[in-house]
Amino acid sequence: KECLQEDLTHYQPALRQEAQAAKDRGVLRALTWQEKVTMLLESLLVRYETEGETMLEGVPIYVCSICGFIYVGDDVPEICPVCKVPGWKLTKIEGGDFR
Repeated sequence: KECLQEDLTHYQPALRQEAQAAKDRGVLRALTWQEKVTMLLESLLVRYETEGETMLEGVPIYVCSICGFIYVGDDVPEICPVCKVPGWKLTKIEGGDFR
């Protein structure tokens, strides 16, 4: 979790400042996605620390191929809550060890 927070507190502000100075809307959009995905990953880690392996038993995991959003559950969202692409852009992860 510490490395996730480092992304938000160390790298994010400097990158955002540079992107704003350059008026680079694409980078600013990507930084916003990264911030949202990082916060969501942190909440998944907290949940995993509480529930352990039972959190993942028999539950599919999907990853957005555009922004990296991770969804744990049966019903894939119709649109990615981070980058707003259609739900079919979320790819099901098969048979991996995520530790």
